[in-house]
Amino acid sequence: MSASIKAGLNNDMHLMTDGVTRAYVDGNGKVGIGTSSPGRDLHINGTSVNSKAFTRYTHDGLASNGLDVGYSSGGYASIYNAENTAMVFSTNASERMRIDASGYVTKPNQPGFNVRFNTNNSTSPTGIDTVKFNQIVTNIGSHYSTSTGRFTAPVSGFYQFNLSIYFQNGTNYVGSMLVRSDGTVYYNFSSVGPDVMVYTSQAVYLNQNDYMYTRTYCGGNTTTLRQYSYFSGHLIG
Repeated sequence: MSASIKAGLNNDMHLMTDGVTRAYVDGNGKVGIGTSSPGRDLHINGTSVNSKAFTRYTHDGLASNGLDVGYSSGGYASIYNAENTAMVFSTNASERMRIDASGYVTKPNQPGFNVRFNTNNSTSPTGIDTVKFNQIVTNIGSHYSTSTGRFTAPVSGFYQFNLSIYFQNGTNYVGSMLVRSDGTVYYNFSSVGPDVMVYTSQAVYLNQNDYMYTRTYCGGNTTTLRQYSYFSGHLIG
């Protein structure tokens, strides 16, 4: 194998092996790898999906300026500038995270949910009862099930959960519980009253496929559960 540096006709330079240009420096100091017409200070262009670890593909369909990272047979990840106002991170040609011009970070596919009851749903729970919220307000990724009342973690990580239960006309203390699939219980209690709202909030680490559900605890049998109750959660990271 032979290596050489060749001066061009336009104050440019070619870095060559075996007579083939591998890198190019134009007269303005822009460097091109895989291209002899660098459009940026460093322009890396791949000719096949597996040829380079860091490449810019014209077929990504995402933006005129971007970087595809680590292409494999399953897809590729891209970082690109959207309309010159935002930095976008994508995988498999779908946006996963965006940093806008003001520095706000959004993640449109972040798992999260917010559920409630779809009717008055007055019940008379006694002791410990499992609660199944049946109206979806938000359910990104569809990881909450109205049939089981469970949120199942799609990925391992810390999740923030919030539960508010409204009780009415109770005769004894009442409580709301967040229950993990391994049996761990996070709960809060309140003394009896004509209208009582019990809040429970907890950051919980879940492994993939672990789940969380909710229960009520009622010391008396006349406490009524109403539609003003909500259960929500989202992935923190």
